[in-house]
Amino acid sequence: MKIGSATFVDVENDFFGFLEFLRNNGLDVIEFRCEWPFFDPEEILHQKSFIKKLKDLLQTLEMTPLVHGSYIDVNLASMSNLLRRSAVKRIIKCVEVAYLLDAEYVTLHLGYLHGDYLPKRLDIARRLAKESLISILNVAREHQVKICIENKEKKRTRHLMTNPFEIMKFISSLNEYRELLFVTFDVGHANTWNCDLKTFFDVIKDKVRVVHLHDNHGSEDEHLAIGDGLIDFETLIPYIISKCHDVILVLEIHSWDGLLKSIEYIKNKTRTLMP
Repeated sequence: MKIGSATFVDVENDFFGFLEFLRNNGLDVIEFRCEWPFFDPEEILHQKSFIKKLKDLLQTLEMTPLVHGSYIDVNLASMSNLLRRSAVKRIIKCVEVAYLLDAEYVTLHLGYLHGDYLPKRLDIARRLAKESLISILNVAREHQVKICIENKEKKRTRHLMTNPFEIMKFISSLNEYRELLFVTFDVGHANTWNCDLKTFFDVIKDKVRVVHLHDNHGSEDEHLAIGDGLIDFETLIPYIISKCHDVILVLEIHSWDGLLKSIEYIKNKTRTLMP
């Protein structure tokens, strides 16, 4: 089991210092969020010196890299052919960055149906997302990178992959890519659906490789520090670890104070679970 953090806090201009900060605080995983301004894949792919420096630092610190695919202004299920093709190209660049960094997993949001569309259009959105994902998986296979689909939160924009049965049905429909296609279980997102989190996890556990940890009050995606919301992490974390021994736990916290608080919590909690 490994523990890390995503680049959700504002690292200002000290991107490399953030890695050292995480390592000094006992974490051994970094999930790079592929978004402007600090980790834009379209820029990074042309910065060989940056990639080399980053890869060297990861090796020196003995940290495992993960990649979170772009999602701001990116919709793999867009009804617009032009926008959907652009989204696919953007995610493929994220896969290429993962390859260069030796990152095994790239987490993806599968897309959404805008709230102004009728709900009956969801099936079309799922079909388009599947077509997009196949294009990405073919590139991922060439680069020996694995893709993790992330479950999404409740909001007016109707995200795809919001419940465990939808996720598993979707993955089963892509059986020819089974060695490449896995799940990132986002605890905070699942909690916005007022569901039993253990039951949610049980359905997808065989495919889960990454777990995103952050707290909320159940009504929206707040990305609070662990303990600042209503999620019962005291029982949930041991339960997840007992089912998936090699899972990677990743903190997705928006504030520095919240991140520090969550690091201490997760380190203390997992320490008691180690043999």
